[in-house]
Amino acid sequence: MEKAVNNTYRFERKIVVDSHSYDDLIYMFKARGFSKLFPERNICNLYLDDLNHSAYFDNILGNSKRLKHRIRWYGNLFGTVKKITLEQKIKRGNVGLKKNFKVEKEFDFSPTLTFSQLTKLVRHVIHDLRDNIFVDILYPASINTYTRSYYSDAFNRFRITFDKDIKYYSFQNRIKLEKTDPRIIIEIKYDNENDLLASQILEFFNFRLSKNSKYVNGVECTKY
Repeated sequence: MEKAVNNTYRFERKIVVDSHSYDDLIYMFKARGFSKLFPERNICNLYLDDLNHSAYFDNILGNSKRLKHRIRWYGNLFGTVKKITLEQKIKRGNVGLKKNFKVEKEFDFSPTLTFSQLTKLVRHVIHDLRDNIFVDILYPASINTYTRSYYSDAFNRFRITFDKDIKYYSFQNRIKLEKTDPRIIIEIKYDNENDLLASQILEFFNFRLSKNSKYVNGVECTKY
């Protein structure tokens, strides 16, 4: 198990776009000097929460101190998964940091998994993280997938991601696609000292910041 921690709190701004095509958005940012970091990839997320759905309600209520856990891997949602990352996202007001725990443990992620089987699978996969995470109080809470591309400015002050083809899955008796979101989600991540410049960039593109949580969206569209 490998632990990677970003100890610096940073901003993570989100923009929900439904009035531009994906290619147009990419062109707009590339024209302003942003370049691709590496090829786009498919992201799979399994969010975890306690039985009181504390992370969900903390977000809904706008609590300034929030903690969220998710298991992430890349590629296909279903099939053999060889390594995952348990991400712990800590939010303090408008800024946050992320702790990553990388686990290499092979398992089969099947659409036939029930909630009970999925819970047992989660316990098995992150068992070795008990010293770092309260594993036994976390349960599967939401599943989503999307395609993400990564861009940065020339000075690496801003990292921008574009998420498309967002899909949310329910998982009571089996895992099945529940909803597809046609919108594009842009996330801009940067350190505190670049907040003013970030505001100027957003103003130039005429974008408005949005409150958006794929976790909350997934819970609500699967009718928790």
